[in-house]
Amino acid sequence: MAKLVGRRYAQALFDLAIENNELESLEIQVDGVVQILLTNADFVGVINHPHITTAEKMDIISNAFNGELSNTLMGLLHVVFNKNREVDLLDMLQSFLLKAKEYRGIVTAKISSSMPLSDAQVEKIITTLSKNLDKQVEIEKIVDESLIGGLRIEVNGRVVDGTIKNQLSIMKKQLLDLQLA
Repeated sequence: MAKLVGRRYAQALFDLAIENNELESLEIQVDGVVQILLTNADFVGVINHPHITTAEKMDIISNAFNGELSNTLMGLLHVVFNKNREVDLLDMLQSFLLKAKEYRGIVTAKISSSMPLSDAQVEKIITTLSKNLDKQVEIEKIVDESLIGGLRIEVNGRVVDGTIKNQLSIMKKQLLDLQLA
């Protein structure tokens, strides 16, 4: 339910950004707020605190961002605080950023490997994915030594798992199925 609410607020913000021709500037502002929410637990605790009034929360936001947030974003925050949806704020803002990227034809691919990839390998992956998806691709690199080898690529909820760990898991399942038959 919370994700649905977050997507609705994100869609409303996105529609306003397009209507007011301020998508790029709002994207930068929202990304700044998201970074603060992800890295500052004390700040999140204050804006989620039930005994702090909406007016006080808006003052805190205004002071924290020194007037750098647009009226559109401040309006969204005001509505969020008035509706007691502070807990969903991060989800809302991240959903907005995803919508903005989709609008510009950008997708993010999570690439998991057992060791760091070279720049040449990353470029080859980006080129291949861009060609296959017909979109601009941004990469999020994840090093996970438990994969043993190979790559796991996740884009738009789809996963291609070519890791040795996955192959061993498949073989194990096949062997167990043989024993049961």
